Amino acid sequence: FPSWGTLASVISTATLIAYLTGPITVISLRDMAPDFKRPVKSSLLRVMAPLSFVLTSLAAYWAKWPTTVEVIGVIFLGIPFYLFYEWRSGWASTLKQLKAAAWMLVYLLFLSLISLIGSSEFNGLNWIHYPLDFVVIIVGALGFYAWGINSHIFSKYFRRAARVNDKVKMPRQ
Repeated sequence: FPSWGTLASVISTATLIAYLTGPITVISLRDMAPDFKRPVKSSLLRVMAPLSFVLTSLAAYWAKWPTTVEVIGVIFLGIPFYLFYEWRSGWASTLKQLKAAAWMLVYLLFLSLISLIGSSEFNGLNWIHYPLDFVVIIVGALGFYAWGINSHIFSKYFRRAARVNDKVKMPRQ
């Protein structure tokens, strides 16, 4: 990395991308397992989850071109390792898992594209001028959020979590 600032920017952007999965996961789990025991409950979760997905999307966009595409490119470099693992595991549920993750893969491509063609304030080509670039990110993020929460799957890991949840002892209120 040419500078400490560049390294910090890359790490921060990678962290933001990881945070994108949180709102999708929490709502998917609420839909998949409404009867799971939960020590913390939030009545505003259905509002906060899409809002946090949108805000995290904007923050990732604000990382500026080319940082966004560099980080997303590194994420895509991991796909061959995943496919190797799946090959070694006998391809048991690869297609099912890839279909469930398609929203995220396409979303990362969307974020890269908007970062490239977005406003010059964020080092883009300025094909989409400020503040319209924000509108595109917000609308796109809400669309991908909807796709993501409807892409959950009941995997062996979910069934394992259900067995663990059955053993959870909740404190009396």
